[in-house]
Amino acid sequence: MAVIDEEPYKGTSIPEGVPKNRGGHGVPQTILISKLAAAGFEVEAVDNDWPGRDEFHQIYCVVFRKTQP
Repeated sequence: MAVIDEEPYKGTSIPEGVPKNRGGHGVPQTILISKLAAAGFEVEAVDNDWPGRDEFHQIYCVVFRKTQP
């Protein structure tokens, strides 16, 4: 499974229902990895140089694979 998202950045609003520890629009990569690891996924690859990344949009891609139960 691949997840493409971005780190939250100041000045963006937190959507309704989203935990305040997210810091804005987007999911911190560390939180994404910890949540999916708890659900039985393992990180296969991380790309922090995703197209469109700039000083405001810290876009990343994390590829996971499901671990055996």
